[in-house]
Amino acid sequence: TGLYADSSTTVNVSGGTITGNGVSSESSRAYGLSANGSSTVNVSGGTITGSGDNTGLNAAGSSQVTVSGGNISSNNTGLNAGNSAGVTVRGGTITGTYGRGLFAYGNSNVSVSNGNIIGYNGLYAVGSSRVNISNGNITGDGRYGYGLYAGDNSYVNISNGTISASGTSGIGLNALGSSRVTVSNGNITANGTNGTGLSANGSSTVDFNNGTTVSYTHLTLPTKRIV
Repeated sequence: TGLYADSSTTVNVSGGTITGNGVSSESSRAYGLSANGSSTVNVSGGTITGSGDNTGLNAAGSSQVTVSGGNISSNNTGLNAGNSAGVTVRGGTITGTYGRGLFAYGNSNVSVSNGNIIGYNGLYAVGSSRVNISNGNITGDGRYGYGLYAGDNSYVNISNGTISASGTSGIGLNALGSSRVTVSNGNITANGTNGTGLSANGSSTVDFNNGTTVSYTHLTLPTKRIV
């Protein structure tokens, strides 16, 4: 792990590069940055990288992490937020090349403004997590990937943002379980030849406000509310 914070420690990082090297196992994870316990981590600019199959930034255990600008990346998950952690991202890019750009679970609270989230699955929210995206772009570029996946009592609110799936059979927004998704003044797109703009199943709820559009291939459907 490049940087590890635990207990009630406070860590401030300005610029530079943090890299987690090594091989992950069930008992040991090598993150770029790992925030645990009730730690507070503030990162301004710079680059955080989890090499190999390691996570770029891991936030857990009531930790509070703020990232302003910069880049967070990994071949697996770019940013992992769980176990009641709080994460705020302002600007910058979060990338999970072959996994999830941002994975939120376990009652975590995540806020992203003016940023880009990219992964095989762009944003994956489950486990009663709460995610707020403002003026951001979420992209799932995997062949069967999701731009946004919301399930298991998660709540996702997106305003003035773009959700897209570029894979051949990708889904722009997939809502299931008891999840709730609200999109205001946004665009949801599936560009693949077999893509789906929106898929809502189970007892999920999807609200569209202020001219939000859903499009797949070359057809656009203006939608206000789907339950």
